[in-house]
Amino acid sequence: MKVLVTGGRGFIGRYILRQLHALGIEVIAIRRPGVSGNQEYNASNIKWLDCSLEDVDTLRLIFAQTRPDVCLHLAWITKSGEYPSSLDNINLLNSSLALIRVAGEK
Repeated sequence: MKVLVTGGRGFIGRYILRQLHALGIEVIAIRRPGVSGNQEYNASNIKWLDCSLEDVDTLRLIFAQTRPDVCLHLAWITKSGEYPSSLDNINLLNSSLALIRVAGEK
């Protein structure tokens, strides 16, 4: 099984990645480009890719190349001053709709 995870650097995301790793599941974790901070959970079965969830073309390419069986959308921006224009797009409906649309193109 192959699982694509957004928000893998967050509190819940890191926990989920550890659990998926323990189960031996292959993971593709999407991270926002250029963001420093939380340490990433690194393991041999986790592949980190840089992509903004607002970039539908890159999301489409990632889905086409990796062909995940499952997508766990856990991304959430907590510091609105850091990405004011992205706050609603990531935290609310737009990113979810983009992921659903891209995943449905399998």
